[in-house]
Amino acid sequence: MKILAVDTALGACSAALLEDERVLAHRFEAMDRGHAERLAPMVDEIVREAEVDFASLDRLAVTAGPGTFTGQRVGLAFMRGLRIALHRPLIGITTLAAMAAQAKIETVLRLRLLCMMRGATKSISRSKTGCHLPCCHSMT
Repeated sequence: MKILAVDTALGACSAALLEDERVLAHRFEAMDRGHAERLAPMVDEIVREAEVDFASLDRLAVTAGPGTFTGQRVGLAFMRGLRIALHRPLIGITTLAAMAAQAKIETVLRLRLLCMMRGATKSISRSKTGCHLPCCHSMT
């Protein structure tokens, strides 16, 4: 499933194109102003980079706040226009849900790194390292 997602709710403008759980292309630019001018070119850039046609998109996603009033309106209006033009479903994701998902990913990566730093490898059993984190269970 190919998803085009944009975020303009806070102090940045970002867009990502995903296929299943793989990121095909993405852009992130910190900005307080200028979301309206930058969003369409940014989406065009990632679609071209991923060599994907708009018609092949399965779903659209946009952050729906909380965030800056103008930033939210820019993202929602842009993605609503794409929804109408492409006849694709559009889902709104709260900014807090997006931040929580990112935090979960980063936490799993940190736990795996911690396991490796504690010496949890295939040659060292879990009982010897004292590591009882889920990622270490698959290493023994």
